[in-house]
Amino acid sequence: MNLLSEKEADVVIFGVLLGRNSKEMLNSLRKTSWFVEWFDIDEGKNLVEKAKVADIGNVKAEKIEDTFKKILEEGKIPFMISSSHLSTYFALKSFSKEVKVVSFDAHFDLKNNYFDEEMVESVYPLKLSKTEVKKLNRATWARRSFEETKRDFCFIGVRSGDEFELEFVKSNNFLYFTPKLIREKFQEVEEKIENFCKNSKIYLSLDMDVFDPSIAPAVCYPEPDGIFWSQFQKLLKKIFTGKVVGLDLVEIKPARENKITEFLAVKAIFKCLFLLTKLKVI
Repeated sequence: MNLLSEKEADVVIFGVLLGRNSKEMLNSLRKTSWFVEWFDIDEGKNLVEKAKVADIGNVKAEKIEDTFKKILEEGKIPFMISSSHLSTYFALKSFSKEVKVVSFDAHFDLKNNYFDEEMVESVYPLKLSKTEVKKLNRATWARRSFEETKRDFCFIGVRSGDEFELEFVKSNNFLYFTPKLIREKFQEVEEKIENFCKNSKIYLSLDMDVFDPSIAPAVCYPEPDGIFWSQFQKLLKKIFTGKVVGLDLVEIKPARENKITEFLAVKAIFKCLFLLTKLKVI
């Protein structure tokens, strides 16, 4: 894939410096991208041959919203890469409430308050008090976004949460699919996702912990019993029956001894770029 200038591109990729080791994560992902094949044997096609993509480097966390707005004003699709899912909260501020969110994630991220050491790491270098971090972090971003906009959410691959989150999900009629449900009623899940996305504008967020830890171990919260690549590919196609207007990939915690998670992430990025061009979203 030959990267183009921002002016020439249809999709603009950028990294976000949010999270203690964000620069390491972004460097690792970019470096890994040069070792992943563009050609897909099953599709029989080069996934990124027709994709017009620019990589504009990394931006500071406080510039996420402005960066999204600028890219959208230019009629292009923003694709954000971040080590913290909190970035999605800031990204969604650039979209109207009519834009639906599809979140591939092991977690709902709908907690009202949450705090642990990982949360402190995930908001660095934002200058937030402990009280502010409890309210706004990688485990609360979806709730804060919904409170502000009442937009529609669909959670895919979720398998970790508390009873209060589940009550919140049900009371607000959010769509959600656990890996168990995906395995046992795959066709029904496909249909519901397609119905959710079709004729709608979609923001797609991919948290890498949605995958089973056996294929994506380098994440902060490697929850067991995740989804697998074949399931992801099929469900992704259903999401792209809608008009994808923004994307992100988040939550890699680099493991220096292997690049399994980065390879999977890069392949997922290539698949998204392929579907954006194949389905003429761009």
